Amino acid sequence: MDKYDTFQRRLFAGFIDGLVFIPIYFIDSISKSIDDTPLIVLGLLISNASLYVYSILMHWKYGQTIGKMAMKVRVIDISETRLLTLKQSFMRDSVYVVFETIGLLFIIFQVIKLGHYDKMEMGFNDYYIDWFGFIWFILELVTMMTNEKRRAIHDFMANSVVINEEYWKKDVE
Repeated sequence: MDKYDTFQRRLFAGFIDGLVFIPIYFIDSISKSIDDTPLIVLGLLISNASLYVYSILMHWKYGQTIGKMAMKVRVIDISETRLLTLKQSFMRDSVYVVFETIGLLFIIFQVIKLGHYDKMEMGFNDYYIDWFGFIWFILELVTMMTNEKRRAIHDFMANSVVINEEYWKKDVE
């Protein structure tokens, strides 16, 4: 297997990480259905921040999320001699963090204004963020499939590369 042949493993790692977040999705659904503005806001903050906190901290500390551990791939510095710094780990998720934060702030403002969560009453909804995420995902795939080391845009931004675990030198950690 090629050191950088990680597409399928990365894809399945994403599915596994999605399963890890089922309890968070449950919190999100519950928080949107209650009539207590502070609890709605708290639920939105927890559900939106948890994915990025998880991703950033896990990539920084271990070079892997639980999904990547299961699929035996690791994210490392482009030098391939060390794990990511906290800054690099943040840079990998920075585009999503910025757009999700903008969307979240708008939603929180609307929840406070309306006193409850109602996607239809908000005037602006999650669809714009969802479409941006979909377009960004396609751009990431195209980028990943068109270079030798299978680096996506976020890897270029963070100076990182994803490799198959068996190529990682354990003594470097």
